[in-house]
Amino acid sequence: MIPKQLMIDIVVVLSVPVVIIGGYMMWFRDESGPLLSASSEMLQTRPTDPGALTRVALQKLNSISLDASLFRDPAFLALQTYTVPIPEAKLEREYPFTPTPEIAEMLKRAKASVSAKGNTAPAKAESISTKLDLLKSTTAR
Repeated sequence: MIPKQLMIDIVVVLSVPVVIIGGYMMWFRDESGPLLSASSEMLQTRPTDPGALTRVALQKLNSISLDASLFRDPAFLALQTYTVPIPEAKLEREYPFTPTPEIAEMLKRAKASVSAKGNTAPAKAESISTKLDLLKSTTAR
């Protein structure tokens, strides 16, 4: 025999989705018909000439008139143009990946301190600084 609480749980789990789906279908029922359809009326009212829509648009544009007295209005004449001069940008370095003088000096000091200690462990730092020195000498030419 199935316990009473388990029976109630099964009924709730099965009935809730049925009520939700049924309510959705009933509430959001579309009475206007399909969203996209091709009827003979639509095909007959469509212009056959490809330039017809362009002519209609041009007729609407030609019907627009601009009152030129707007440009003689004192409020328009009182408008002023404000400009801000933009200074020319000066390039700092020709090759943007060359180190700045401060960083180059720090690399030289690090290289000098490594060579003064006699430690060969930071070989990678030496090779980078050597490459940077070589790069500087080639770009300075």
